[in-house]
Amino acid sequence: HLQEVAHYHNIILETGSPLLGQGVYGTVFQAHRITDPSPLAVKVSTLGDEYLRSTRDEFKTLARLQQLKKRSKFWKDRDVSVLFPEALLDGKDLFTTTRLNLIRSYSPQLLTALHFLVDSGTVHADMKPENIMTFFNPTSAGITPSIVKIIDLGSSCLTRTKIMNHEYHVSAFYRPPELVMGFGKTLETPIDMWSLGCILVELYTGKPLFPKKSHEALFTLFVDMLGLPPEDLLKSSPLFQQDSMRAFMQNIEGIPRPTRLRHHIRNSRAIRDAERPRLEAFIDLVTRMLKYKPEERITPEDALQHPFFQDRSARKRRNPPAALSSLHIVKRAR
Repeated sequence: HLQEVAHYHNIILETGSPLLGQGVYGTVFQAHRITDPSPLAVKVSTLGDEYLRSTRDEFKTLARLQQLKKRSKFWKDRDVSVLFPEALLDGKDLFTTTRLNLIRSYSPQLLTALHFLVDSGTVHADMKPENIMTFFNPTSAGITPSIVKIIDLGSSCLTRTKIMNHEYHVSAFYRPPELVMGFGKTLETPIDMWSLGCILVELYTGKPLFPKKSHEALFTLFVDMLGLPPEDLLKSSPLFQQDSMRAFMQNIEGIPRPTRLRHHIRNSRAIRDAERPRLEAFIDLVTRMLKYKPEERITPEDALQHPFFQDRSARKRRNPPAALSSLHIVKRAR
């Protein structure tokens, strides 16, 4: 099958080199065209029944977003390959701690991607560090990753898609209140903004903001970081029909709950006095992303105008024009 893939895409597969990625459903090899040594990536998969429909749906989404070029995929029986025009680095490598100036460089690119999805009526529904890729960018100082892109539309859907299972969408650490508390009825684009807020805080602190998997534990962390949710959300939440959650609420109701998010970010690392105003702007931005009510979260368009990015001339120098003027959403091996 690899020989057929190489022939179809007119590439040379570098099967002897380290794999770019490997997962349950596929393997990503480094490759290059016969006439061009620039690195490419090709994902080769053999699909089982449970993944066949998901992959077909994803190809439809990519085609609708005009991000899947002709002859970029090769499908034969249950074998499929997808050719990507760049070699990729896993964005997870960035998630130790990242300085504010780098977050100011990466964030507009991610917000531009979300703005593109909002305009197309698409919910990514699985924003997380593993689905953000950094791209090699040659510089005079060597090879540095300076372009970031959102990938993996395997969970994506059109807005207003009915939620069938609140635990199915979005990885737990980045799952928003409408899914955790169960008051969401349809999938909407603010879901992705909550996830991005969690990601940006993690970029700065080096640790997930809400590192729990059960909805009860996640809600407890929400309250700890953000205070109590509005009463109307509590009343409409199926989560609070459970005896354990009712007991939890009875124990904390009437007790002042200071918002710890600002304190959590400020105290995660030492910072120079000169950077404090920018840090406060960053805290304000992520606070606007992490609102309990989806309709109150800042939109990607408004976020791009936030004071955190007010030095537009410096931002333009840090962000290559291609990263802002074009968007490539591609699939990563799981």
